[in-house]
Amino acid sequence: MDLRVRTAIEIKNYGDFDIPVTNCIMVSPDVRNTKDLLKTFSIYRGLPNPDGSGLPTNMLEDTTEDFIKYLKKEGFKKLNTTDVIFSD
Repeated sequence: MDLRVRTAIEIKNYGDFDIPVTNCIMVSPDVRNTKDLLKTFSIYRGLPNPDGSGLPTNMLEDTTEDFIKYLKKEGFKKLNTTDVIFSD
């Protein structure tokens, strides 16, 4: 298995009680400027802010899905992970 990852983007959503929850991690073997990727996506999607902030709640899920699709077109792949939780 090739584990060379030069760029990793963790995509999060807000869950219950506004707790950030990781949706997925997208990885690329190439060095990529994540700010430029997000800015290009934001312009293409017509988002109000180039950093992806300030979106209405009803746009969050679709925008997240569209960003993942955009990253796939840019050569990123979804990293499969497994949760491990230690608790009392």
